Amino acid sequence: MKPIQVYLALSDSEQLIFFRKVCKELNTVCKKFKTDTLLTKPSDAILKILVVDPDSATKLPQLSGRNKAYKDLLCIMVLSHDQMSEEWLHKGMDDVIRWPVSKDEIKNRFKLFARLSTLKKGKEHPFETDLYNLINTSSASVWSVDKDLNFISTNKSYRDFCRNVYQTIPRTGEPAMDVLPGSLKNLWNENYQKAFKGKKVVFEYSEVVKNKLAYFEVFLRPIKDNDKVIRIFVYRYNISSLKEYQRKLEEANALLKKSQAIGKMGFLFWDLETNQIELSDEIYKLYGLHRGETCSMPDFVAKVCHPDDLDYVNQNLLMAIRNIKDYDIEHRIVRPDGQIIWVHAKAQLLFDEQGKAVTLLGTIQDITERKKTQDELVVKEENLKTILNSIGDGVIATDAKSRIKLMNPVAEALTEWTESEALNQPLENILHVIDENTRKRIT
Repeated sequence: MKPIQVYLALSDSEQLIFFRKVCKELNTVCKKFKTDTLLTKPSDAILKILVVDPDSATKLPQLSGRNKAYKDLLCIMVLSHDQMSEEWLHKGMDDVIRWPVSKDEIKNRFKLFARLSTLKKGKEHPFETDLYNLINTSSASVWSVDKDLNFISTNKSYRDFCRNVYQTIPRTGEPAMDVLPGSLKNLWNENYQKAFKGKKVVFEYSEVVKNKLAYFEVFLRPIKDNDKVIRIFVYRYNISSLKEYQRKLEEANALLKKSQAIGKMGFLFWDLETNQIELSDEIYKLYGLHRGETCSMPDFVAKVCHPDDLDYVNQNLLMAIRNIKDYDIEHRIVRPDGQIIWVHAKAQLLFDEQGKAVTLLGTIQDITERKKTQDELVVKEENLKTILNSIGDGVIATDAKSRIKLMNPVAEALTEWTESEALNQPLENILHVIDENTRKRIT
């Protein structure tokens, strides 16, 4: 049997040690498992894999089907591909696995490739016992089809699915399309044809399973012999739980936005290291700003705060980020249209693992209506007091528990208590009512 061969082109020493360790562990599974530091020449191994990271990629020849060193690769595992030039990544090599993934996932994929290496080139039925046992324990559905779209092999998960959902069992040599319901045949045929053109295919779809809509993600991997695709490996994962989580997250975000709109409240994130801020949609709306108008926190405060409140706001922010005092204030802001509104601002410091303050997370709520109501009450109280002070009768006002809240000058003269002395005192301590006949105190 010809072995699998893994070529490691990694600049990170820890990654290199990890991959070498994985390869060493697999010696018990595949005795001829080989490793090398660079892909320098073609190998007679049936399955060849290149593991590469961005730093090492720039030192390797460009990917190209014309380069014999790359021509027969099963796949290329690219670590941290978001840092790599897409131009380099697509130089004629379609079958690229972009990872970062967990170390356990890398080990599992390596074990699968190691078992594939025991297969004889050109065999009609490529899955032998060890590979079959490996994929048979997977919760994902795994199967393969030949160029005529007939089943080569299926794992237990897929057979159970077909038995329970389609009331049929997929068998080797039978058409893979026959087990599918009519509504899915066009979708699968279209993606199978893409894979047989040599391209890796990834797609999502949904179907009804046990009277409930289920979601799946599918990976079609073309397997080549002398540059010709001879079969397709299929990996299908149930992502219904992920979709449900995404749905609930979207609903929660929608509810949060609605709650913010109702409460006229928004959120602010201040990165203390960069001084940059992020604002929620409601903040943009409240302040009359347009999304995309980014600036530093000091510039933002100077831009929106009422001039008379600017020093007050800056002083409280400074005490908050120094963890001297909680940020909990009311102040005015001026919108671009000149409208002045009152806001209640609260914030909390967030710390990193070393105890360093890194973020100030704050809420801002429009309290303009509340302030307006408070101002109106103050005016009404002043008017009422003016009226009470001008009449000739003594007037004492109490709350529901008979505690004094207001006295006019006439009442002060009659009781010989000033309003400040009597405030919040029980009425019976201030005013003694006498029965005019018995001359006894009424309690």
